[in-house]
Amino acid sequence: MHAMEESINYARSKNWKYVTVESDCASIVNRFNNRKKDLTLLGHHLNEIWKLTVGFNFLTVKWVLRCCNKVADALCK
Repeated sequence: MHAMEESINYARSKNWKYVTVESDCASIVNRFNNRKKDLTLLGHHLNEIWKLTVGFNFLTVKWVLRCCNKVADALCK
């Protein structure tokens, strides 16, 4: 979740308008994409991250296998 937040902040700092964020955590991706009322601490933090997405023309958050996510795989190594 922190990596998602940092990715969005980085994209904002570069003034990118079309962004795709990939994660290997299906739970976070599903909660972020569904946008239902979530009263948990995780839901609150995801709502704060959602507020950071203002200004993007297009943003997708996708689930990918860890081995397919080159950035996450490189960070793990």
